[in-house]
Amino acid sequence: MSEIQITFDVKMAGYVITMPDFVSLEILKDWKCRFDEVLASISNDAELALLIDTGKHGFESVECLKFLRDYLTETPDFRNKFVKAAFVAPSNFAAPHIVSDMEAYFNEFQAAYDWLKSV
Repeated sequence: MSEIQITFDVKMAGYVITMPDFVSLEILKDWKCRFDEVLASISNDAELALLIDTGKHGFESVECLKFLRDYLTETPDFRNKFVKAAFVAPSNFAAPHIVSDMEAYFNEFQAAYDWLKSV
């Protein structure tokens, strides 16, 4: 089983989450447990960026997408600790667009990374 990678990027001042080629619900649940620990270790006054790269992914089912969406929208620490978030997804899932000065969607990792570095 491949796992979702969690890395801290100093230049971006935040975390990069990279999905493997195939993402199962089991992999997402494992990542959630590991990332919950990361979130708990971050100071409440942190102002970090978050990049979630699903650009090369294949999800096992729609339940995976629901799980990920629920986790990202219902976890208070995301809103409290991350001041800027970018998501990389294939164009057939989400058209690249900037939602606000705090959230954006891209179809290329480098574009998302560059946008986050401009915090």
